[in-house]
Amino acid sequence: MLKNDTDLAWERWGKRDPYFGVLADQKYRRINLEKNKKDFFESGARHILDVIEDLEKHFGPVSKDSALDFGCGVGRLLVPLAKLFNRVTGLDVSKSMLQETSRKLAERGIKNVELLESDDALSALEEQTFDFIHTVIVLQHIAPKRGYVIIKNLLRHLSSNGAFSIHVLIKHDASLVRKIVDFTKYKVPMAYVFFNLLKRRRIFEPVMEMHQYDVGTLLSIFDTAGFPKVIVKSEQQGRFLSTSFYSKRSIPPLA
Repeated sequence: MLKNDTDLAWERWGKRDPYFGVLADQKYRRINLEKNKKDFFESGARHILDVIEDLEKHFGPVSKDSALDFGCGVGRLLVPLAKLFNRVTGLDVSKSMLQETSRKLAERGIKNVELLESDDALSALEEQTFDFIHTVIVLQHIAPKRGYVIIKNLLRHLSSNGAFSIHVLIKHDASLVRKIVDFTKYKVPMAYVFFNLLKRRRIFEPVMEMHQYDVGTLLSIFDTAGFPKVIVKSEQQGRFLSTSFYSKRSIPPLA
């Protein structure tokens, strides 16, 4: 499988600092992780309960047979999903992340989760469909040209009454200087090493790319896929504005 630069960066996060790679908070750095790991997984449980509650508030009950988490990382969300759904699948581009997830699931005795290595075509899923498809703080690290393809492919794997929650970054308030710095880090080979030195980070710490998605393009994708009604929930975090899109497919009435 040919890896994109951002995919390779995520494999490096998986090897070096996997929990920080999932949630970029200093308390989840490897050196601080032991005392904060419980909080890390509890945050995942709260998130899943909130998402399901929002979906069911607007669209009615969500079938609990099967769920997919795209960009599952170390399993922060797979653990609560496994308690709610009969069958759960986690997809990630990082083998190291998936290995860590496998260890955590085994520690908890969770046996209803399948872990698969991901690509843009989601080829590992084959013909599987899911009642709930979810992704959060993942697509923002993937260039939109690829991300839109991934979203279309995710929607193709929804069951006849499936629901989704798809989270993206839609606005990044940055000065011209910041934009130039980001472009340089993303596009110029090894430039990130120089900026790591300036920030007193580990020299070869991977870059976390941040990309904005266009709301109009996303709504068009959802509409074309058969989701004309979409609930939008936005959250401002510093200079970033992120948005979650929720919807559920309706089963056509019997003739």
